[in-house]
Amino acid sequence: MKRVIINWDVINSVRCEGVATIDEWIEDQTFTDVPFRTTKISVYAQQNSTGMKNIPAYITEELREEINSMLRIFFSGVTQNATSCYKWLDLGE
Repeated sequence: MKRVIINWDVINSVRCEGVATIDEWIEDQTFTDVPFRTTKISVYAQQNSTGMKNIPAYITEELREEINSMLRIFFSGVTQNATSCYKWLDLGE
């Protein structure tokens, strides 16, 4: 079981940087247990580009793709440009 949390700093309207924290639990643990491994990775998102730095070898390609999707979705929500695939919703009252 894994949990990915990204803490963001919005640098400007075309770049965001942050730290992705990946908590991992073994099969018989729950989220209330202390993770057996926690990994922090520097991430960024900008116009037409996302990236991660210092990725450990044990981070799978599947998890990398999931994190990249999170980066793109967040950045699209921040910029809200015409080609965004994701928008923050104003649900009103």
